[in-house]
Amino acid sequence: MKTKFVVGVLSLVQIIYLTEVGTIIIKSEIPLNFWKLLVIFLERTLVAIPLIVLFANKE
Repeated sequence: MKTKFVVGVLSLVQIIYLTEVGTIIIKSEIPLNFWKLLVIFLERTLVAIPLIVLFANKE
């Protein structure tokens, strides 16, 4: 059950990032290309996983 929670919340975090923040960053004047945006996406994933696991283990 905890695995489903972690996967579900992580998917939500990724979708929100790609649809909202990713679009804003691409449209802004910040000089980022696709690869830099991908690195930011992966960094956010690496930060989000421990936080989501921490919340999943709270009882």
